[in-house]
Amino acid sequence: RATIGPVVGLLLTVLIGYKLFRSKRFKDWLATRRKKTTL
Repeated sequence: RATIGPVVGLLLTVLIGYKLFRSKRFKDWLATRRKKTTL
């Protein structure tokens, strides 16, 4: 029972990270970050 909390938290973090990674806004932000670093 004590391990359920951290496991659920980890799953939620992974799910949110996955959704964020798949979003167009995040990809656009990454593209702008890459352009700035190459200049």
